[in-house]
Amino acid sequence: FREQSKSIYELLGDHQTPMRLITDEPSVGVKFSDDDRLVLEPCVVEETSNVLETDFAQFCSRAIAQLESWHDDGAGSLTWIHSRGLYGAWDAPQQLRSELLEEEDPEPLDIVEAPREIVAVEDPDQLLLYRTAYAAQLAVIDSCFGALAHSIEELMSDREALVMLTGSSGFALGEHGQIGGDDCRLHSERIHLPWLLHVCDDHVPRPRLRGLVQPADIQATVLDWLGIETSPACDGQSILPGLEGEAIAHRELAVAVGEQQEQAIITPAWMLRRDSSAATELYVKPDDRWEHNNVAVRC
Repeated sequence: FREQSKSIYELLGDHQTPMRLITDEPSVGVKFSDDDRLVLEPCVVEETSNVLETDFAQFCSRAIAQLESWHDDGAGSLTWIHSRGLYGAWDAPQQLRSELLEEEDPEPLDIVEAPREIVAVEDPDQLLLYRTAYAAQLAVIDSCFGALAHSIEELMSDREALVMLTGSSGFALGEHGQIGGDDCRLHSERIHLPWLLHVCDDHVPRPRLRGLVQPADIQATVLDWLGIETSPACDGQSILPGLEGEAIAHRELAVAVGEQQEQAIITPAWMLRRDSSAATELYVKPDDRWEHNNVAVRC
């Protein structure tokens, strides 16, 4: 086994790089000092009639205010903004949910909390309503993040800054018979996550990289941007050269291990999945995006 590499927090600390954190999840970033960590209390979860009243909108508003207060000494620093996102309140206005439904569809769900516990849903109408509630909440996040990104762009107009948007876990919406944030099975709805990068004040379209990436690549990319050499023990690969059009060596496979010793191996052409009972599933990639056609008996 290779020696465990240091975390990005430890590496940036070794180089005296200022780091700050804004979050609405108290368990995140406990190593940060009180001066460098702002924990925002979630708003009271209740039904809203306006996007600006939602919990995520309030989070973004308070995050922008804090970024402005930290701006003067922000050169060469790293600021994390960690939100519960779709694991927080589902308090999108009912009108948003209704607009996503047809006249013959049932009334939208009357829920304001994310369905964290696993629920088995067989009724297609009920499944539709959960997905509609999710889509409405995603529309809220999209709108609010647009405002946040615009504020960051204006705030960083006097310096070069890199903005990243990524997630730590997807959300099961019945693709494999269950709905809920606690569904930890290794399917694409859980482990295929977005990672978007933008250089402030740079409006040149960047290519979409189709290679397999892993969480360690985020660390390597951040360190590359800050001009810090990565440790030989780091498994990550910076993707900044790829954004500039340079050729980079893509991974041939990625591996994931679940909480119940479930295993998944992903290559550009296949996904092999084995659950805790040793049952094996094989899916063609990228065609079978949501793993609906198990071809293990044929291949």
